[in-house]
Amino acid sequence: MAIRRNASDGPLDAYVPQRGSTDYRVDHYGLDLRYRVRSNRIHGEATLDVVLLAEVDSIELDLVHLRATKVHVGGTRVNYRNVGRKLKVLLGQWYDEGTELQVVVDYEGTPSPRRARAATSAGRSSRTVRSSPPSPTAPRPGSRATTTRRSRRPTRSR
Repeated sequence: MAIRRNASDGPLDAYVPQRGSTDYRVDHYGLDLRYRVRSNRIHGEATLDVVLLAEVDSIELDLVHLRATKVHVGGTRVNYRNVGRKLKVLLGQWYDEGTELQVVVDYEGTPSPRRARAATSAGRSSRTVRSSPPSPTAPRPGSRATTTRRSRRPTRSR
């Protein structure tokens, strides 16, 4: 059986707190990408070197806005399912905790940004806008450099 963590244990990864799995860790990612700007189409191959952290017969990978077209585990083609934002890879057999596998996923699609929602204290979502700090060389408001002055026009001689 796969080992599951409780929600109270905190996020698996602070960078992407709602993503990840306790069933495996990825030691290396390899990407081969082909992108067509005009059609906004991507074709890629992701090679993941994973170490299983539990006894499993399948693993789930995050695959947002893309669709898998072929999956290999250890050089053998395996079955898989695209389920929402997840790719469920059916390993074809049970593997023990500590087993190292290489998973290769061919995928394609039209990438688009993944929208994240930030929660507020009232439970509603809000947009977070970050502003960059002012430049140390930028003039301060009200300083002579930001004050508009009338310039004298040269007088014409007649």
